[in-house]
Amino acid sequence: MAPTPKRSDLLRLRVRAFARAVPRVKAGDSRGVHRMRVAVRRLRELLPLLGLEGDRSRRLARALRQVAQALGEVREVDVLAVLLAEQQTVRPEKATSVGVVLET
Repeated sequence: MAPTPKRSDLLRLRVRAFARAVPRVKAGDSRGVHRMRVAVRRLRELLPLLGLEGDRSRRLARALRQVAQALGEVREVDVLAVLLAEQQTVRPEKATSVGVVLET
């Protein structure tokens, strides 16, 4: 049986996953947004296990919640853009209008 990883190792792993996603998110890559959302979710799940002081834990939880909320909004826009792009194909008569929306 494999040894159980230490909490510090788990934290390091999760923070690295988060950090690796940053450049992709900055570049506007939707897969990067997804990966960062997963990393934030995993960090939030790990937080109670770390045994941090109350204030530090609350501040970190709040910051992660804010990042998750912002990423969720970005994801919603990405999904909307995909749906609009599909409409350009399905409804060619609306292609010009949809294209204008997608450009903004």
